[in-house]
Parts: sequence; structure tokens; C-alpha cells
Amino acid sequence: MMVVNENLIYDAALARWGHDRQMLKTIERCGALAGALCRFLSQGQNMRQVCQTVADMEIMLAQLRLNGLAAMIDDEKVRKLDALSQRLLTQPPATINTGDKA
Repeated sequence: MMVVNENLIYDAALARWGHDRQMLKTIERCGALAGALCRFLSQGQNMRQVCQTVADMEIMLAQLRLNGLAAMIDDEKVRKLDALSQRLLTQPPATINTGDKA
């Protein structure tokens, strides 16, 4: 397997297609991931398809980070993880009512 410089590839993609187009591609990949997860849960789609879509999504997110958003993303991630830990560690687990049919 060839070792690649990911940042070099991300820089080249941003230089070729531009920030706006890559953001639109990120939106497209978000939709593809949502679809792959739905198909996995409802139709038993192969997990490999989900993993391929997650890899696409991670590549697009890495480009956003490299394009100047890394610090803001990291700040938000810390804030959200703190809120999640507060909910998980200070509140009792919710009970799931399995008697209701949707």
C-alpha cells in the first residue's frame, strides 16, 4: 500500500475545485451516508458500503478542517463532548418503552 500525504491531496482538491464546490460535495456525501445507513438498517445492506461512504465523508471533513475550520471544529467538539458527558454521567439512563408500535 502506498503511503500518501493526505494534506497534499486535500490541498490539491481544494485548489482544483475550490472551497464552495467542496462544501457542496460534503453536503452530497452527508446525504449518501444517511442513505447508506438507512439501507443498512432497513435492507441489510453490506457494511462495506457503509464503510466506503464513511471514508468519503471523512475525506470531505478533513478538507474542511484543512481549509481553516480545524480550530473552530475542535472547539465545538470539546463543547459538545462536555455536554454529552454531563448528560451521560449525571442523568440516569432513560427507559425504552418497547410496547408502542410506530
